[in-house]
Amino acid sequence: MHRQLLRLVGVLEIAGGLFGLAGQVELLLPWGGMADMIRALLGAAVFALMLIAGLLLLEHQSAGSRMSRWLQLAQLPVIGTPMFSYALHAGGFLDVVLAFHRPIVVDLDAHLGAWRWTLTASGPHTVHLGVNAAALAGWLVLQWRRP
Repeated sequence: MHRQLLRLVGVLEIAGGLFGLAGQVELLLPWGGMADMIRALLGAAVFALMLIAGLLLLEHQSAGSRMSRWLQLAQLPVIGTPMFSYALHAGGFLDVVLAFHRPIVVDLDAHLGAWRWTLTASGPHTVHLGVNAAALAGWLVLQWRRP
């Protein structure tokens, strides 16, 4: 069972890394502003690392497991404030988010076969903070040591 779960994490990292890398390269092509270029280059680097980590994980390399653990942790937070926004997911997500509005709203959003890289100095008017539960599950699978 553990091997199949590791394989699932690896396949989702490969798919999300590949599609995310293609999307970030597409953002680089119009040669926009400097901030957009830096954000797209950072995103391309993150998704390339995710692709490599997924490949190494499928090959049962210890480096792939270490990289995947760190990349799963990077996918955990979902932050949206008027001054800063951050979200990363590759392959799929299950976001559990609290929107601090009157009243406080709990939102659940899920998708399989998706990628997203949000890193901006601005964001929505309503503050929302959350956790990517799929990334948490992937991190727990990677932490699980077989006896």
